[in-house]
Amino acid sequence: MPRFVATSLVLLICSTFVVTHARGQEGEAAPPRVDLLDVLPADTWGTLAVPDLRRFDQRLNAFMQPLQVPMMMGPPVTMAKMLLGLQAGFDDNGGFAVVMLPPVQGQGISQSLVILLPTTNYQAMMKGMSAEATNDGASKIFFAERTSFAIPYRERFAAVAQNRNALNRLTGMKGVLRTRFNDEQTRRWRDNDMTIWVNAKEVMANPMTTRLLQAAKQMGMATSEQELKDLGQLQFHATFDPKGLTLGGYADAQSGTQLAKVMASVPGTNESLLKGLPNEKYIAAMGFQSSRTYAEMSAKSLENSIRTFMEGQGLEADKWMPATTSLTNLAKFTTSLSADVVALPDDRSGTLAANIVIRTNGNAGAFITTLADMVGQVKTGVEGIDDDEAKEIASLVSYTKNAEKQGGSAVDHLTFTLPDDADQHVKEMVKKIFGEANVIVRVSRASDDNVVMTIGGGVDQTAALLASARSDGAPLAKAKGIATASTRVGNRRTMEMYVAVDRLLQVMTKLDPAQMNGMVMPTVDAPLVLHGNSIDERSASGAFFVPMDLIVAMKNAFMNAMVQPMGAQPNDPPPADRMPDQGDASM
Repeated sequence: MPRFVATSLVLLICSTFVVTHARGQEGEAAPPRVDLLDVLPADTWGTLAVPDLRRFDQRLNAFMQPLQVPMMMGPPVTMAKMLLGLQAGFDDNGGFAVVMLPPVQGQGISQSLVILLPTTNYQAMMKGMSAEATNDGASKIFFAERTSFAIPYRERFAAVAQNRNALNRLTGMKGVLRTRFNDEQTRRWRDNDMTIWVNAKEVMANPMTTRLLQAAKQMGMATSEQELKDLGQLQFHATFDPKGLTLGGYADAQSGTQLAKVMASVPGTNESLLKGLPNEKYIAAMGFQSSRTYAEMSAKSLENSIRTFMEGQGLEADKWMPATTSLTNLAKFTTSLSADVVALPDDRSGTLAANIVIRTNGNAGAFITTLADMVGQVKTGVEGIDDDEAKEIASLVSYTKNAEKQGGSAVDHLTFTLPDDADQHVKEMVKKIFGEANVIVRVSRASDDNVVMTIGGGVDQTAALLASARSDGAPLAKAKGIATASTRVGNRRTMEMYVAVDRLLQVMTKLDPAQMNGMVMPTVDAPLVLHGNSIDERSASGAFFVPMDLIVAMKNAFMNAMVQPMGAQPNDPPPADRMPDQGDASM
């Protein structure tokens, strides 16, 4: 990372801790804040911005209080002043931004970066930075151990750059960012604490970006080049709140592109996407909505990725086309999917099980047949390459039709057999986790539309999933933690995911107490939440939420594990005040 960028990010963090020190001339009230949307040029490549420094500082303080972590108010301010000589003229009520101008061929990225510092008094700020006047009206300063230049910008900002020409380019740009934003983007800019905006259309149209994508492809890296070129704008944001941390994003597609058609084909739903999953003690659960248009695009992208990977590995992609075609057909059949990983009750064999429900729009039988064919095609493909290790691995994979029968349906087995010389510890862990000597994926048809798969839990798990999938409801959506967290997901949902980190750590401790240092994690029923939503026919959003209750519980659990009494063993029972809350086993 260029030093200029690193320093600007340090400033971004440090300046948010300034509370009430700089207010322009002593005794004067701070002037109204100027919105960066009315200042930032419309034709930049992107920007990293804190629209409201004072609000960011207040929210970050409120976010940190439940963690009982001292904020170290003094040192960051001192660091910022040392870096830039901000003794006067800095506007605590303003917004801060790092602007990325379109790069100039032959110059580094840092030569196209400009920092916008909010100021109540530009001359006072420059004086504090020991600036030297130049013949063309700029101020020459020493910034991040490098010579830089500054000019007053749009009355209330100081624009700082290493390259003097970058400042000329900035002032020559017409229009402001607000003119590019729709109501949804403006709301996100206003409500969130930190935002990164990317002018994806211009970035992807640049020859330099095209060369980078081509180089990535030549190195065997799969890239969805066309989908990237269809993008219009990207926006990422972070918001701090006493209830938790939210990281989110927004994307839109250019009108008339294939990506726009895909977005329009998935309008989202106001119902839970966890359809068919039984109400068990979940560790992670997810569901997503698809469409025929989306499935076909995904299948094409998957095929291109496989071909690129194989060519990068020196394999003849055409020889693998039967297996590749089968895999892409599976993607085309899938119109929606829900899946989870659950902790099994103590009276069941094994520790974990996975449930998968795939909706196929009436193609359940064809899906299962294609899956069986693909396994055989992969094994045949491996036989044709000169790799003994790959052949040995392929020999351990088998597909058995009608291996069992449950709930009136045939159950196939996709089996991954452990080799005879496998490490004994690995064999024991597989048995401990899945309850069987080998990893068996049980595959069955719940209806003409639904295919179910289970891993672990034996045939009883398959029976329970078949019954739940046939009900076509969403029993797991009623689980306490999910029912509460799903209020954040909102309407027009295209994807939702919940991760019960508390239960995950409990299971990890159960499986290997020594490795986890005897950690005792209480049940908090506050899962991580990840969701995607359709906004309109050409735009979508997503967010990742980390609840404060979970953050605090994890912090305390790790701290307690680090300060175990001298001589305590990982398998020793913990003190009574550190016993985990077992929670409701039905959740």
